[in-house]
Amino acid sequence: ILSLIRMRILSGGGTPGATGNKPSKPPKMKGILGVVVDQLPKKTYRYEWKEGPACFGMSCAFVLMISLTNICLKFVEVSFYQVARGLTPVINSMLSYILLGDLTSTPTALCLFVILAGYYLGIKGEIKFSLLGTIFGFSSSLCCVLYPILTRKRMDALNDKWAVIFYNNAHAALMFVPLIGIFETQIIIEHQAKLRNPLFWFWMTVAALLGSFVGVAAVTQLKLTSPLSHNVIGNAKGAAQSIVGAYIWRTPLTLHGVIGLGTVLGGSLLYAYCRLQEKKSESKSGSGKTKNNGKEASELEANGNQHSKEQLEEYDTTRRHDNDGGSNKGHASSL
Repeated sequence: ILSLIRMRILSGGGTPGATGNKPSKPPKMKGILGVVVDQLPKKTYRYEWKEGPACFGMSCAFVLMISLTNICLKFVEVSFYQVARGLTPVINSMLSYILLGDLTSTPTALCLFVILAGYYLGIKGEIKFSLLGTIFGFSSSLCCVLYPILTRKRMDALNDKWAVIFYNNAHAALMFVPLIGIFETQIIIEHQAKLRNPLFWFWMTVAALLGSFVGVAAVTQLKLTSPLSHNVIGNAKGAAQSIVGAYIWRTPLTLHGVIGLGTVLGGSLLYAYCRLQEKKSESKSGSGKTKNNGKEASELEANGNQHSKEQLEEYDTTRRHDNDGGSNKGHASSL
């Protein structure tokens, strides 16, 4: 559907290629609308067994992330939700060390201690604290670390963000069906009258559209940036979410709770800043090594050219000497 919408917009409302034998090249749109249209899919997709199964691990992380997040929100307040999921940077550093062997620098380690301190203060200051909700929040943080990494990996392999979205949604739609049957059957039976209410399906459709747009935005962001930048935006979103949630639901806040939330968010932003600075320094050192290697190659090439000139001069000298010797021998024989 999105692919047809894109072709319709670019063709000015007509059918692409209807005026001639060859489809006319659509005009390039400018401004915000052009950016939005450019993000729409350029073709339709079918499930390919050569590509689809490789995206299954990414879809599992996505389904677990959504499920555990919703279960976490069932037990904790919206204002405490960010604290419950605040260990994402800590888990990220742990997995980087376990899977990749990357050591954490001293500034980054200090940021992680700040996050842990804020996590403790937030738990201590929460009035409606739930251990079960906190455990589910921790599990959701683990999936939040894995999902963007796996998504970026599949995008690098397929080089098509819409193919990644297609396979992810196809797998998730199938995986959610048994989960709904296992955990929600009794609730659906008790409230089956609401399933015939058009207003219920209207808001479900709105929520589905918003969720789809969030998924597209997340995948586009991962394509243009990195999983680390994706988590930075997630922390900013969590800050706004906690403040708005506390205002809408009139959640009672304690001093420890407010300090804990602010410490977790501040530590997360500092952690992201330190990691970004480390990546910049690594890229600079890598470019410096490339320049040095290029300089060495140029010197070797120059030395090689110099050696080639010397060899040519030596060859010419030897050849002239041989020619002189031959002419002298010929002159002696004629005498």
